[in-house]
Formats: sequence, structure tokens, C-alpha cells
Amino acid sequence: MKKIPVPLLWLLTFPGTASSQGENPIIAMLPAAPAEMLACLPERVEGWRLSVSKASSGFEEWLNTVAKREFEMEAVEGEKMILRKVSISIEDTGGYPPAFSLFSDFEPQTGDGFEKRLIAGYPALIIEYEEKEFEAQILVGERFLIRIFCENQPRRFLKEWLDRIDLRTLKSLPAGARVPLPEEITVHEIDELNKEKNRSYRLAITSSVRADEESIELQDED
Repeated sequence: MKKIPVPLLWLLTFPGTASSQGENPIIAMLPAAPAEMLACLPERVEGWRLSVSKASSGFEEWLNTVAKREFEMEAVEGEKMILRKVSISIEDTGGYPPAFSLFSDFEPQTGDGFEKRLIAGYPALIIEYEEKEFEAQILVGERFLIRIFCENQPRRFLKEWLDRIDLRTLKSLPAGARVPLPEEITVHEIDELNKEKNRSYRLAITSSVRADEESIELQDED
């Protein structure tokens, strides 16, 4: 990807976090690069059209990388034409536990509109929205969070979509050292179907406490 420099330094504050200069910094791994994550998703599926292919690095509870591809296919069901859709994404959470807290103390169970069970040996949460529309969240190696959303498809197709993900390559991505949250990062955004939208920019990260301190310092200077 060609890097496009952006002179503006973005500032993002996140309540409840501490910067790397704080007394209790957040500690986790640096996530994989967007292109590495995108390579783990299916690129071509017979009979399906690729409609979205994006990946980006960013910051939520911790630094993360998300890659997503979406497919669609027209099909005949009974006497009408339907549009089948699937969205598959993989998030590298950096192994930051709050990012996958839904899987804490995981036990298979069934509830109202949801099911927790193992799929291919991985813990999964399946949520039913309506007939032939569901979402599955699957945790791989206490680091990667896979989300598969299917529309106009029976649940038996879930395993087929999971099998199309290159889990071997995904699990082979090296785990970096655990580090404090940096004060700024370079964000990369990839859009394979609209490459003119590819870009990179610097993002400054600070805690709400540090932001307040800086505001007070500026007031004192005035």
C-alpha cells in the first residue's frame, strides 16, 4: 500500500485509560498489520461476488487491527429471487482481555436467541436475529475475534464460512512483546476495491486525565 502522509495529528481521548506515562499503563501486544490480517480472509468464493474488502489499524479499548470482506449472491428461493449476504471480519485484539470478555468462563449453553458452543474447537457465541439471519463471534487463541454475519442463509452454512478463513496463517502471526499503550500510532487504512481511499495518518492517544492536565497547563500559560 502506498502511504499517504497526512499532516494533521489526530487526538483521541478514551475515558478510564492511562497513557504510557501514567502510573498504571495499559499493557498488551501490538496487533498485526492490516495487510497480514486481510490475507487470512477468503478472497474468492465460487458463485459469490466480493463487495467489500477493507482493513485498518486503530484504537478502541486497546490498539487493534480489523480486516473485513463481504460477499453477496443472488439466488432463487421458491418462487422469488433473494440476495444472500455474508460479512466476515477478523479483529486482532492484541490479547487485551476486556476486548473478548464475552468469552470469560466460557461454557456451552443455549438461551433466548443465542447459543454458546464450540465450533471447530473454538468457543463461539451465535446470535439469532430472525429466520436465516444470524451472527457468530468466534475467539481464536485468546487474541483474534472472528465475526461472521449471514443473511438469507441457514445456520448450517456457518461452518463452511469458517473453513474458508485461513486459520493456520492467522494463528501463525507472531505474538509481539507486551508493551504499554504508546502515546501515538500510525493508522493504516486499506480499501482493496477503492484503492484511491487508502491512507495513513498519525494518531495521538492520551487519557482523559492527561488531557485535563494539558488543558490546565494551557490555561496557566494564558
